[in-house]
Amino acid sequence: MSEAQDVFTHVTVGRGLPFPEHRVYTAALIGFLLFYGLENMVSRSLAHGREHEPAAGLTYRLQLGGFAAYGGLVGYLMVHQRSLPTLLYLIAMALHFLAVNHSLEREYGSIYDHSGRWLLAAAVLAGGVAGVFTSMSEEMLATLLGFNSGGVVINSMVMELPTEKEGRFWWFTLGAVGYSLLLLVI
Repeated sequence: MSEAQDVFTHVTVGRGLPFPEHRVYTAALIGFLLFYGLENMVSRSLAHGREHEPAAGLTYRLQLGGFAAYGGLVGYLMVHQRSLPTLLYLIAMALHFLAVNHSLEREYGSIYDHSGRWLLAAAVLAGGVAGVFTSMSEEMLATLLGFNSGGVVINSMVMELPTEKEGRFWWFTLGAVGYSLLLLVI
């Protein structure tokens, strides 16, 4: 994100934009808050035992729509990825989406298995195809990268980090250290 912020600040010099040096980080905060809000809405719905009420169907559609947009954005940005090697970014996002898939499957069961997972897979592919055939300005790509990063952080926290009783701290720590070393070597 730091590199994206530097790009944004550099390409928007002299345009008179308010707070250009904070745009990417602000977009990350907005992405974080948006996906936190979606997760909070889902948690409240499930906590009140409303998973079979019509409102729960709306909750499912909103969450699935949010993840479809998120997946499409990841696919689009994958094509335009510049700071990490594309294969490393692909592996990281594939593992992230496996965790998202598992979480949605656990929350919604057969309704998600039947059509939801296919919608999310199609969204990522559609985003990639859109990325091949379209382009955006560097400042827009930097802003979207920030937004996406905020979504990755909150979704990782909610879906990939174990709850206190299900956690395997040392395995998680080993994975985090291993991935960090891989990033440092590359």
